[in-house]
Amino acid sequence: MTISEEPGPFGLKGEQYWQEPLWQKSSRQFAASLLHDDVEGIFIDVPSKGYMDRHKTFPVCAFHAGSTEKLQKYSFHSTIQLVVSHLETGKIQIVKPGLAPGTEEPESSPGWLVQDLEVDIYSILDLNPKLGRYSAWALNGPECSNQRLFELYPSSESERNPEVLARLEKLRKEGGSPQPLFQGKNWGVIHQAPKPMDGAIPHWVLSKQQSGTSPYQIDLEYRIEGLPRFLFQKDKPHLDKSGKRIYANLPILIIGFDENRSLVIKQDIGLPVMNAPEGTAENPILSGHATFDVGLMLEGKKPVKALTLWAITMDQRSMVDLEIGTGKVE
Repeated sequence: MTISEEPGPFGLKGEQYWQEPLWQKSSRQFAASLLHDDVEGIFIDVPSKGYMDRHKTFPVCAFHAGSTEKLQKYSFHSTIQLVVSHLETGKIQIVKPGLAPGTEEPESSPGWLVQDLEVDIYSILDLNPKLGRYSAWALNGPECSNQRLFELYPSSESERNPEVLARLEKLRKEGGSPQPLFQGKNWGVIHQAPKPMDGAIPHWVLSKQQSGTSPYQIDLEYRIEGLPRFLFQKDKPHLDKSGKRIYANLPILIIGFDENRSLVIKQDIGLPVMNAPEGTAENPILSGHATFDVGLMLEGKKPVKALTLWAITMDQRSMVDLEIGTGKVE
């Protein structure tokens, strides 16, 4: 029995992910097509499922295609970041994957290059409890790869084991948000009245506005499916400093790349949700509109001319570009 019979983006399936995946015929054909068609971008692949009793590693495979000049400047070992979210707890992690020892680059066409990467995700991130659903993608400044969802279990039999299912249910319901609730003024967080939405889920949009009191502000408008563990108990209401009720704590990660695609902002936040949840206690829908002060996020850091910001939660992501050096938002 193989782990998955469904092929991934590189045409890999099952045990091929653990058998020199980047040198499998389908992977080489995928890389060749990037060169032939001068396709630009980052592409990742992972097994759809991993069983701990079968493999002690979990491979992430990737190709980065673009002009030779660009890839010599922005690469897996310099600027690209791997983001992994645990969809059962809301925990988000980011790491520079680097180039695995001995990794070789496929031959490039004139002026065009495809770099590859294979790395054991267990060796660069803590995925404990290694149970349930995860999402993964790669970021490189304004570039973003495809998203891959995967699941981890002790064994194939444990997927339907009542004890394991009970553990998963407990993960979703108990333990609270993985990030402490943010109520300070460090980033000038302001909660705005929510704008009317058409009811679509998910809605996760990062945008920009110019403020008279701050160099720049970014707006986060959202309506997404959350986890029961994010909610505060009704009999133990949480209040903000003005006495308004906080219904939930939404874990988000805000990251920023400068004009050289160096990572200059990496901030975990437990965002207070001020709107009453929709849906059910088992499947809550969280919504709101918050504003963050980018200038405060950059205080004490090396001056930057431009900034690419990403806001991430669960399997949602949104990006906004700002120009800092000229005092102008574009």
